[in-house]
Amino acid sequence: MINAGFYCFGRDGYRKTAMSEAARQAGVSKAALFHYFGSKKSYFIYIYTFACEEILRAFRNEGVIIGSDDYFENVRAGARIKHAAARDYPGMYDFLMNLAREADAELIDELKEINKEGIIDAVARLNANVDWSRFKSPEDRIMAENLAFWVSFGLTHAADSKGKSWQQLFDEHSRYLELIKRATYKEEYL
Repeated sequence: MINAGFYCFGRDGYRKTAMSEAARQAGVSKAALFHYFGSKKSYFIYIYTFACEEILRAFRNEGVIIGSDDYFENVRAGARIKHAAARDYPGMYDFLMNLAREADAELIDELKEINKEGIIDAVARLNANVDWSRFKSPEDRIMAENLAFWVSFGLTHAADSKGKSWQQLFDEHSRYLELIKRATYKEEYL
């Protein structure tokens, strides 16, 4: 049922996914999905929470307690870990990518709150060893963090239309991060 949810919601989004199609993909009846999850929204939230827990588990399994002292290496490590978690569940990557395009603002706000603490904790642990003095200024650090997020979001959002593989997307992401690094790090750290 989890993989069927990843597949259907990842392909069609929340609003366009029919529970009957998810049930067919899962090899169960529509009534069984409603029995286990109660509603389409509960099903969606369940698989989102499952995906977040798998990513956090992958962080722990990869031994990422404290990351590199280079902020940009940690951003890349986070992307690799998310992909590693998604490899075990066909459709998880597409599901997570589709979240970037989800139009239901109320649902997205609810999802942001679900695993906020776990994700904030994982990011804090990943960046615990970052040497923030590498940035030219505190403003450059803020700009770099925002740009790294926007690049990640933008590439994820555009990936389907460009038909790129995960590796191509990761390589492009790395090139953008390198540009941001060159623009925001002090010369001696490049």
